[in-house]
Amino acid sequence: MTHYWIDDRFPGCDTVTKVGCSDVEKLKRWGRKYGLKPEWIDFREAFPHYDLFGKHQFDILQAEGKEDHIRRFELDKKRSRYM
Repeated sequence: MTHYWIDDRFPGCDTVTKVGCSDVEKLKRWGRKYGLKPEWIDFREAFPHYDLFGKHQFDILQAEGKEDHIRRFELDKKRSRYM
């Protein structure tokens, strides 16, 4: 799920993609595929998930074939901010 999001800790980022799974081991395996650390999993909400933004967000959405998210949130146009 991708949505607009602003957090002063992450300047230049105005969207986040949440990637979650109730099977935490499966989520960890998926994350390792993209170099995401298990300690980055957010357990604060009821559904364990990674919060993706910036370069990770763009690269992973592209690798997963989520071009619709990239277009809808104009992430391709914002990509230069993250390089």
